[in-house]
Amino acid sequence: MDTQRHPAQEHPRQARADKTSHISYRATSRWRLDPGRGHHSKAAFKLGNRHFTENDTGAAVRWYERAAKAGHTGAQYNLGLLYLKREGVRWDGYQGIKWIRKAARGGDEQARVLLQRIDTALVPLGH
Repeated sequence: MDTQRHPAQEHPRQARADKTSHISYRATSRWRLDPGRGHHSKAAFKLGNRHFTENDTGAAVRWYERAAKAGHTGAQYNLGLLYLKREGVRWDGYQGIKWIRKAARGGDEQARVLLQRIDTALVPLGH
């Protein structure tokens, strides 16, 4: 489980400085070509962050999606936020909630809190 987080109203979170900031861009490129090394989701997450900070949200979405599909909870949360905020993708509430829910099921506390906030904000029909 990746425990780094940011508030839902902020931009997607960045790679944790204590574990992944030392990873070079060359290393992430190598992992991208050889996902069998076991670092594929971290590398894809880091590349997603890099593209996001460079305002290339389309590429960030692609990398977050790769990491999210590999089970990286931070990428799942970020991807969900991007779908809900319509950054780099067409707005899709279903996809946004789906990815945030996966992150919450993976143990991500911030995703769980965000889902509770969303549930609280929704008013049942007929009330």
